[in-house]
Amino acid sequence: MIENKQLTSKRPERQVRFSVRVTESSFRFKDIVFKKPIIAAVNGPAVGLGASILPLCDVVWANEKACFQTPYTTFGQSPDGCSSFTFPKMMGEVFANEMLLSGQKLSAQEACKKGLVSQVFWPQTFTQEVMIRVKELASCNAVVLEESKGLLRFNIKTELEQANERECTLLKNIWGSVEGIDAILKYLQKKIEY
Repeated sequence: MIENKQLTSKRPERQVRFSVRVTESSFRFKDIVFKKPIIAAVNGPAVGLGASILPLCDVVWANEKACFQTPYTTFGQSPDGCSSFTFPKMMGEVFANEMLLSGQKLSAQEACKKGLVSQVFWPQTFTQEVMIRVKELASCNAVVLEESKGLLRFNIKTELEQANERECTLLKNIWGSVEGIDAILKYLQKKIEY
């Protein structure tokens, strides 16, 4: 858990050490290709990492009222969750730039059109629709599902691992700098004031 005194310490070296520890823990997110199917059911805002990891999921269902945003640059951060690789591949470079560089917010329908979401459901029936589909998927042969997923992800595993490594290295540099910590604190201060 992040303690406020660790982030707001007057000693920059303490901030840097703490930030480096946090970043190193993010390197553990390196087993990019999980064998079993991963299902995401988005029932509200998916912001930052919550949005950027969606392309790593096998199926993404969203509530009509969900929204998706990666506002990294607004608080002095860089993309994560392999989004520097998956977003351009999925939605094209120009739109990926809008999301990752300017924090463009997408509605559930827009996210579906761009390929970030596979299906959108009405809020009133969202849970029921998701559960029906989860049960259908769970009734399939587990070995066949795992092997099929392996085939689909085989060609991009190396690229995903490399993107994750680059993103974590950059974040480590940002979070390990006084400027990076200051950017985070300024962003959090704005959030607190609202």
